[in-house]
Amino acid sequence: MRSTGAFGVAQPQSQGNLGHLRMDETYKKVHGFWVYQYHAVDKAGQTVDFVLSRNRDVNAAKSFLRSRMKNACVTAKITLDAYAASHRAVREMQEDGELPRRVRPTWS
Repeated sequence: MRSTGAFGVAQPQSQGNLGHLRMDETYKKVHGFWVYQYHAVDKAGQTVDFVLSRNRDVNAAKSFLRSRMKNACVTAKITLDAYAASHRAVREMQEDGELPRRVRPTWS
């Protein structure tokens, strides 16, 4: 387990290349502060990585994806929810070369 910083919440260790992840965000209260939790869930429904953010925007989604790539191999497929900022973050990161073009974003 590792800490997410200012919030002091334990975070599960990343587990390498898992092939397919579902990326989602949730609004929740942590230590008295309302934050967005961006998280990656594997096929078994287990959270494999997450990041807390005060904002729900393109920059927060990019921050989560950068963190995920830093801590684990990049997955081949990412399933996103309907939130447009997540789709835009993936597209912009692929255009800038930060995220490999082989990563196929899909939506649920």
